[in-house]
Amino acid sequence: MHRYLRWLVLKAFFLCITLTLLSACALFNTPTEEEGSPKNSDWLFLIYCDADNNLNDELWKDIFYAEYGLSQLRDGSSASPLATVIVLWDGQSESEAKKWKNTRIHPEAGIYKLGSSMELSPDLQTDWWLAADTEDLTATASSWLTAEPDMGDVQTLASFLQWANNHFSSDNTVLVLNNHGNGTEFENVSGGFSAARSLCADETSSSNTILTAVDIRDAINYANIHINTIWMDCCLQGSAEIAYLLSGCADYLLASPNISYANKYDVIFRNLPNVSSGDDFGQLVVASYAYNMKSYCAKTNDNRDRTSYDTVLTQVQYSLRAELQESLYRDIDALAGLLLKDEELAVTVYDTFLKQDRSNVDNCKGMAYSATYADVNDIGYFCRNLCQASEDCNIPAEIKQAASAVSSDLTRIIQTSWMGKMGYGSFNCNAFQYDAVSENCIYQKNLSAFIELAELSQTEFTCEDCQLGLTIVTQPRLSGLWSSYSEKTGYSKNWGMLLRLWEQHISH
Repeated sequence: MHRYLRWLVLKAFFLCITLTLLSACALFNTPTEEEGSPKNSDWLFLIYCDADNNLNDELWKDIFYAEYGLSQLRDGSSASPLATVIVLWDGQSESEAKKWKNTRIHPEAGIYKLGSSMELSPDLQTDWWLAADTEDLTATASSWLTAEPDMGDVQTLASFLQWANNHFSSDNTVLVLNNHGNGTEFENVSGGFSAARSLCADETSSSNTILTAVDIRDAINYANIHINTIWMDCCLQGSAEIAYLLSGCADYLLASPNISYANKYDVIFRNLPNVSSGDDFGQLVVASYAYNMKSYCAKTNDNRDRTSYDTVLTQVQYSLRAELQESLYRDIDALAGLLLKDEELAVTVYDTFLKQDRSNVDNCKGMAYSATYADVNDIGYFCRNLCQASEDCNIPAEIKQAASAVSSDLTRIIQTSWMGKMGYGSFNCNAFQYDAVSENCIYQKNLSAFIELAELSQTEFTCEDCQLGLTIVTQPRLSGLWSSYSEKTGYSKNWGMLLRLWEQHISH
């Protein structure tokens, strides 16, 4: 009898384990391609190219420039690293392409292993094509990749990463997410919170899905793939909220806290011989962005509808080490908690250091950018101003000490950074310039190894700064969004309470 009961207990135990494993697998539909021996390379780039929107032609150019850079990298030199570049492409529909005057029409999805092209005149081409030695690997993904995938669905990203993990391996794997970035988004996600940043909208799919940081984290974990760098080649991804949600999923995050323009993929790939680690790669990408954008400012509205730093372009590499992100989370929460103890002081701090006046950019405070649903402020700039506030501001010593702790966290998280020139006055769309532009780039950190590549000199920077480049939500652009900030973003509850206090202050 005891043996029978023991057998029943063991049977129930193993049944529970089986059901648990099955429920975990049910998150995604598992690809079923035959697995061979993964092909190893020094560098593996997985480019998730969501071109099913008005960026169709621009993202095709990224592929084009990548192939040109690979042609320079693969020059026969034994010292050149072996780089494998895989692109999952989903293009814009023909009708939408015509509406946006896009000409590189290829709506069908495909997976391509990029070859090399010595051609560097994409603007002379009027159709969609790839280098002659580019390999079409679409057939190997037939079990999960349809002709019209939903690139905003976590299922698509997870399947792509698992497929890549089955076919390729590398000591340095870079996941590139290439599309629009919306800034702060507050979707309703059943059973949990959404990310603070959203990207990769797919205009052809009817479900109106969009990827969040939680989706990216879940897809990486499900595929069990080691990612060295998550490179978000899209706008408004450099925030404390998203870095916290992605902590531990990769070693580094490459992103911009403001809007972002196209990078120079050819410059990046041809300079891979100068890179030996993920840390070096981040410096290379930031330097490449500086090289491409040092003479430009971000296109914005006129003086009456922009925040203090909307006109600048910037690129940053962040550490995603879990202990660093957790420390920043705790210290921001502690700083917000101290401010909440004195609501009058909290409002004064907001008005003095953070408030954006869209009626006149000259009245804007802090280092702020316009996201889709909110304005975001640079945390390091805010904390530095708190620490350096004059006695007239009556900032208590304990708040300055808390701000100093946040600044110390940021110096460890921000690995490499660059901010370009500031544009002033009105923007001329025809000339793509402002009435006036600052003489120097505003700041940089840790660019010395690639300063010549960027064709810059140390004298062209206002300062070298160790704590600038990461943002946090500070001011809503639409009312009523902040009642559940911490639940929706996974970030500090105290900061969420501050946002509600500041929103009430703005509304009155």
